[in-house]
Order: sequence, then structure tokens, then C-alpha cells
Amino acid sequence: MEIKALGIELGKNWFQLHGVDKRGKAVLQIKVSRENLIYLSLIFPDA
Repeated sequence: MEIKALGIELGKNWFQLHGVDKRGKAVLQIKVSRENLIYLSLIFPDA
């Protein structure tokens, strides 16, 4: 799975992450808390 674009929907306590590949197909859709967003960023070092 290679994510070419990553979008973040901002919320008060939760964030929705949406990743798409080079064809525009959704390959990632997750909901994370504000606290866990920092830890999740370690998974995407090139972002």
C-alpha cells in the first residue's frame, strides 16, 4: 500500500485520515483521537 496523498479532517477531539494511492483509490480511512495523532505520524515518516 503506497499512499500518495493524505487528507486530514479536523475535529474537536477526533481526526479522520483519508489516504489515496496514485490512481485515486482510497487505501486508508481511519479515525484517531487527538492524543494518538502524534503517534500515528511516526508511521508516515515521509509525510
